Amino acid sequence: MTLPKIQENSRYINEVEKFSASIDKIENEKIKYEAIDILDKLIKEVKYLDRLQETVFYSKQNRTSLDDSKNNIISYRKKLEKLTSRYSN
Repeated sequence: MTLPKIQENSRYINEVEKFSASIDKIENEKIKYEAIDILDKLIKEVKYLDRLQETVFYSKQNRTSLDDSKNNIISYRKKLEKLTSRYSN
């Protein structure tokens, strides 16, 4: 059995594309690079969560790491939403 991957989910893909397009519109270079860094962290965290979910599912490990990763993803999304809504034209 293969678990569904977040990084293959159309909603996630659309959200990353939306963030990327909004970041491209940011004129302030410092803010733009900060947003790029956060988007990169979001993408890496989603990939990590996808791998971690399978490990936890198949080995019945503690789910604390999953919760931590999900909280990181939520935090990155909120930061990106705030930056892109404020600074992209």
